[in-house]
Amino acid sequence: MASSTCNQQTNPYLIEQIHTMLHQEQTTYKCNVDYLNHSSSPVIINVKPSHRVALCQWAYNVINTIKNIDKSIAVIGIQYFDRFMSSKLGSRFLIGSREFQLAFIGCLIVSLKAREGMVFEVDFITNVLCNNLYSQCEILAIEIEVLIALEWRLNGPTPQDFVGYFLDLYSYSSMFADERVVETLKQSSLVLVEQAMTDYALALQTPSSIAYAALLSCMDESFDPLDKFALIRSVTMVSGIEANQSGQRFVRDRLVQVMQMQGVGLARASVVQKSCSTQYTKAYVMSRKKGNSCRIGTVSPSASMPRRSEFDEWYSGVLAMSRHRQKKNHSSPVSTLML
Repeated sequence: MASSTCNQQTNPYLIEQIHTMLHQEQTTYKCNVDYLNHSSSPVIINVKPSHRVALCQWAYNVINTIKNIDKSIAVIGIQYFDRFMSSKLGSRFLIGSREFQLAFIGCLIVSLKAREGMVFEVDFITNVLCNNLYSQCEILAIEIEVLIALEWRLNGPTPQDFVGYFLDLYSYSSMFADERVVETLKQSSLVLVEQAMTDYALALQTPSSIAYAALLSCMDESFDPLDKFALIRSVTMVSGIEANQSGQRFVRDRLVQVMQMQGVGLARASVVQKSCSTQYTKAYVMSRKKGNSCRIGTVSPSASMPRRSEFDEWYSGVLAMSRHRQKKNHSSPVSTLML
């Protein structure tokens, strides 16, 4: 582990939290099994990375439908899924797209329940979300299997967590950090992180490397080299992650490829970044002249539970979607994978 001496002003709790998360991603929550290409798999693998991409996009669509729920919940569900599929219990769900979907649905439901405290009626899941593809017994059974395979370890670090904490480091260590600029960088990076998690090759990388690559990719667009250096220096001194390490270069290069292939994700990130370029330039010059030092609080994922009326509204909305599948909605992964 790298030295924790980053800057005299750096929050010691922040450094300790980052060290803990780095340890977790390399031990308890580590996922580095290439389960879609595992030669020693006990079953014949009949699913492809493209199936996983479709399910990830479906998860984002579902989360977007629910009010007051952040997309980080979908990312958490995706992380559960990759860890589950890497386990012995999860390997049997590689035999076909139907089983693969069931495992993904189970992981998404667990993430909504465990991290957001949401309660679902089983018939709602089977009838609305799954279009009766799976029975209530199958839904209940997969939730239990996921929890057993994950050993009830459901609070691992996410790329979004690392984005927030790395930006906190940057804010503490840089004399010229501007809160508006930091927030813009954060939002741009989160867009890249969400798209990165749909890519199978990137999903097998550590959350910290994905977050770091997203931050550096966004800073490449229009941020001052001195600010980029401040981020690199602070992250390297605390985490030991080198921007030029071969593994980190792979993640950055792959992230660029994913953005180029998906197009929309890259455009969104660029728009957010460019929309603040003029504002950033003014704030940057003023902060250097005045010697201002902006600080932001520690970022941690949180979202309030939707009120009952909001949940009912969402429920009605999903029901309406399920009745109009001809309009190409993705209220069920069945239509996403086109089984």
